[in-house]
Parts: sequence; C-alpha cells; structure tokens
Amino acid sequence: MNDEFYEKAGKKYERVTNILRIIHDPGLEQLRRVKGFSYVDRIFQEAADRGKAFHSAMKIVANGQFKDMIQEAFKQNHPDIYQDILNCEEWFNENVVKVLYSEDTFYDDKYRFAGTPDLIAILKGDKKPAIIDYKTGSKILPIHKLQLAGYTHLVEDSTNLKIGKRIILHARDGKIKLIQMKAKKELDITLFHYVLYLHKNLK
Repeated sequence: MNDEFYEKAGKKYERVTNILRIIHDPGLEQLRRVKGFSYVDRIFQEAADRGKAFHSAMKIVANGQFKDMIQEAFKQNHPDIYQDILNCEEWFNENVVKVLYSEDTFYDDKYRFAGTPDLIAILKGDKKPAIIDYKTGSKILPIHKLQLAGYTHLVEDSTNLKIGKRIILHARDGKIKLIQMKAKKELDITLFHYVLYLHKNLK
C-alpha cells in the first residue's frame, strides 16, 4: 500500500495524512536529534503496526463480527491492545445506533486528494452523523483535528451527509478517551484547505 497516494481510474489522489506532513512536529525533530533516525523509525513502525491491528479489529467490530475465533485470534496475536479493543467494542455497542461507513475511501476530484475515515455513524441521541477517528498513539496532536477536517470535507463533498460531531477516540493502555472537536466545523475545514494549498504549492 502506498502511504502517499490512493489510485482511482488510473489517477493518483494524495492522502490526507500525507498532505499534513508539511506540518512538522518540533518534538519529533528534537527526538530525532537526541535518539537518532533509526530509533525514531523503529518506534514509528511499532506504533504503525499497533495502529493497523487496532483499526482492523474495529472494522470487524463495526461489521458485527468480532467474536468467537476472530476475537480469540486478536487476543493471542495482539495482547498489548486487546483490552483497548474490548473497551472500544463496549463503547461502540453502547453508543452506535447505525454504521454509515467504516473504513471507506472518499475522493475529491477537483483537488485530487482522498482519505479513509475510520467510522461515520449515527450515535445515540443524535440526528446528524458523527465522524470518528481512532488513535492509539501516546498523545493526541493538534494536527489530528486537521485530519478530521480533511475527512469531513471529503465526506460532505462526496455524499449528501452533513457531519455533526467530530470525535477522536483515543485508545491506549487499557483506557479510552473521547475528544470532541470544539471549533466550528467550517473553520477547521478552512484551515485544512490552507494546508492543502501550501502542500501543493511548496512541493
């Protein structure tokens, strides 16, 4: 899988996550200077593998199939995140009324970029769909709200949906935390558009 582009009908679409790489994390740069590139690359790969396994499990949860042999396989193969998965499954079962999209990719043909939101669903007590992004890293960064903004743009541009809540579900060390974006949706989308413009014009 290319971590910079999606392809559709022979055309390349840049990933939202790749566009946001133009924004540098000063803490990461400091860590590279202190620990070295190989150390940081190893930590990143471990985090990526953990995140990939967690996302795979949550997609199965969204499809209603996380049980029996599949559940046992995750318990055996991913003991470090198994409790996180169970906690999120419990939250999912208690709060999700209807799944609209789970790990589906949306494309913007005008600006030629794309992204795959983790979950778009109707939550209990809500009329508008929520967009939810799973995170398993050690901390939530400001850049993550721009990632959600990019996904929100794609969903609203590609469908007739109007997104309500924008939520990061942070699962780590056997605990989950829901972080709801406070800023106005339109403002965050505008900020993402600025980053998109810079990315395309500073390459």
